[in-house]
Amino acid sequence: MKKILTTPIKAEDLEDIRVGDVIYLTGMLVTCRDVCHRR
Repeated sequence: MKKILTTPIKAEDLEDIRVGDVIYLTGMLVTCRDVCHRR
């Protein structure tokens, strides 16, 4: 199943997600590399 989620993601949005689903995220996403976690 294809599902589009917009950030911030609510808990009820995650209830219908199953293994094998295709999830698209829209909105602000923050990422960092592994070096950032060492701080």
